[in-house]
Amino acid sequence: MTASVAQIVALTLGVASAALWATVATSSRPVRSPAWWAPALGAMVAVAGGIAATAALWTHHWSFAADRVVLAAPLALGGAVWFAISGIADLRVDARRRASASTRLSAWTGVVAAAMGLLGAFVIGAPFSGWTAAAAWALSLGAIAIIALVVVRPASRRPFAVVSAGVAGVLVVSVAFTALGAAGPDPIHTAAHGHEAVTGEDPVQGFPGTDPVSVTQLREERTEAADVRVELDARAGTYELPSGDSVTAWTFGELGGRLIEATQGDLVEVVLNNRDIAEGVTLHWHGYAVPNGDDGVAGVTQDAVAPGDSFTSRFVADQPGTYWYHTHQAASTGVVKGLYGMFVVHPDDGAAPPDLDLAVPLHTFAGRLVMGATDEVATHVVAPGAEVRVRLANTDQVTRAVAVSGTAFRVLAIDGSEIADPGDLDAESVSIPAGGRVDIGFRMPSTGARIDDTGSRSARLSFVTADGAAEPARVAPTASFDPLRYGSAPLPDWADGPFDVDRTIVLDRLPRFTANGPAYAYTIDGAVFPQIEPTVVREGDIVALTIVNRGYETHPMHPHGHRALVLEVDGKAPEGALWVDSFAVGPGQVWRIALVADNPGIWMDHCHNLEHAALGMVSHLAYEGVVSPFDHGGDTGNSPE
Repeated sequence: MTASVAQIVALTLGVASAALWATVATSSRPVRSPAWWAPALGAMVAVAGGIAATAALWTHHWSFAADRVVLAAPLALGGAVWFAISGIADLRVDARRRASASTRLSAWTGVVAAAMGLLGAFVIGAPFSGWTAAAAWALSLGAIAIIALVVVRPASRRPFAVVSAGVAGVLVVSVAFTALGAAGPDPIHTAAHGHEAVTGEDPVQGFPGTDPVSVTQLREERTEAADVRVELDARAGTYELPSGDSVTAWTFGELGGRLIEATQGDLVEVVLNNRDIAEGVTLHWHGYAVPNGDDGVAGVTQDAVAPGDSFTSRFVADQPGTYWYHTHQAASTGVVKGLYGMFVVHPDDGAAPPDLDLAVPLHTFAGRLVMGATDEVATHVVAPGAEVRVRLANTDQVTRAVAVSGTAFRVLAIDGSEIADPGDLDAESVSIPAGGRVDIGFRMPSTGARIDDTGSRSARLSFVTADGAAEPARVAPTASFDPLRYGSAPLPDWADGPFDVDRTIVLDRLPRFTANGPAYAYTIDGAVFPQIEPTVVREGDIVALTIVNRGYETHPMHPHGHRALVLEVDGKAPEGALWVDSFAVGPGQVWRIALVADNPGIWMDHCHNLEHAALGMVSHLAYEGVVSPFDHGGDTGNSPE
């Protein structure tokens, strides 16, 4: 049973037990009546099933079961045992009478237990700390006491009971909220206060340590002329697609963005000019480990670039691979509207380049898929036998999948990291998480080839051997590519641990107060940005992160400034070293990754479904000794999601 299925089973049984226990508690039928015993037995079965589902959840990860193990399950079990003892006593005394006050109160305890199970799942979330447990137990026992005073007491004592219940309710809620308030994390902003004299700035976030540096100091130090220099103009415009449809978009000069190419070792300089984007823009180099000061996150590494202003990024292109760039100012709006482009670093290893090398972003405008700059067929004439490499980047918010027809193919790279010994694949779909990249390679057959997005019937890449030649028919994939079972790169020596930092983070969706007010938010460890506790590291640390998705939606997680080694997915280790920087944590999944803290800074680690990030799912990897003078909101309008 998967974790998601076990969660649904536990919740369903919880609702069923609540309804059945409430039926028993409010029934006026005699205890010997089948109409009384039938729901009672059903409630007992539901409790047993719920405990079994909780045990199943625990086998997947403690975070799935913590709230149930600590609160709902013992309360439900205790109520069921109490009910059995009291109910049997009622049968022995006088089976023709209504259940005793004790028996009815035990049934109400079952209702409270089920309610607390739902509260834990949909309101409290995980991690379930000691303070949280204390608050939840206070609420539970207080609720049972109030029920005892109001519902079960004789009618002659009801006025006193109601007053007592009101006082008890106030006390219970006060204790609960006091305990919950004590559980709040220390946000990243608190530690930086009082270090102005050290950095020469007014740091508002970070962990200063003994000799702090600012993110503004973590930039490329070389000052000579760049090998690759590009100017990008961010502007709004209307673009006509090949289909005849028009889209209103924000772009870096052209739909799909300008392709920036460099060779390994080049010094790259990119000047961003904001022509007319009132909300502001930045340049974030997705997947590429630039110096922290060039990471392009408004409110963390810089202020948003206002209309009429510019920002220059400089870094050495020493990491070959396929990457992309996009705004990280109000990204849930800016990226969706088109502020993105491709960035490719070619290796300087003397190997012959492919005969055709394409970089193609996949993006949806107004419900229509655009591959590169076209929403229809992009045809390429290629000689038979030529080597073709297609670099695909998913710039959308959700996972996309592609399929190759007409030829066998290989996955050459994932997220910019080459795959060792890639084998031939045929009729397999390849999923690309939001923000992720996949490089596909094949030898051009004489009969042509095509690459389709499995969710689109219009946009595709077509490869033919001559103008006017027919492309092969689209073939439906019969299997899904599994990156855990592909390639054979050796693991680094540190992959088996021990780890200097080893943290579990829990993803969920819970009602919370965000910067924009109350919302059904996306949370990390039960909190929303900027209240999420960062992962604090020192340079040189080996860091392991276990990511648990308690929710029912996929979260494509993206740590900035580092590539991550996948250690396990749901307990299964990859057959070879699998390096990623964007990975989709599905509902009920548990991923375990590791990285080397070798790039000092304050780095975002967030869900790349940018709507989820905008609703709270943003954390940080923060190095000790690094602070930032930038902050979100305020006069600059920085919005770092």
